[in-house]
Amino acid sequence: MAYPTVETLPVTNIGTTSAYFTGYLISDGGKPVTSTNTYLGTYSPPPWWWNFGAKPAPTIYGGWMTGLSPNTTYYVKASAANADGYGVGAILSFTTLPIGAPQIGAISINNPIVSRDCPDSDFNCTVNITDDGGSAVTSRGIGCEMVVVHGLIIIMVLVLVL
Repeated sequence: MAYPTVETLPVTNIGTTSAYFTGYLISDGGKPVTSTNTYLGTYSPPPWWWNFGAKPAPTIYGGWMTGLSPNTTYYVKASAANADGYGVGAILSFTTLPIGAPQIGAISINNPIVSRDCPDSDFNCTVNITDDGGSAVTSRGIGCEMVVVHGLIIIMVLVLVL
């Protein structure tokens, strides 16, 4: 009897209520793999599982785990099955992020033509909110200011997200 060989890879893209799981199916054990899975739980060994379907070896499989609780430690393990039984990977843990402040992504300045000789030049700023911090954004504000210091144009951007 030969079971599939699998490896649990570190969980990535960990947020407040979601994370991305990846398993690595190394070998099929000499028989076709009938399912690849991940087990998830707040205690070890993790009890709940997702089935990613039959896969040929070697392959990487995975997906988003959603509906998680903020600031909670979870345990995961990869598994795969063939006609002889299940092969399992190591149990790894990760902790979701706590509810916190919203995260701001790229800030773009939409009028690159500004002049140090004309500090009153018009320009626009755009801010992307990439994560709401686990709760609804209720207020937003942005302020842009351009100043010239020793011939150097400095554009300051103040962002308020609540």
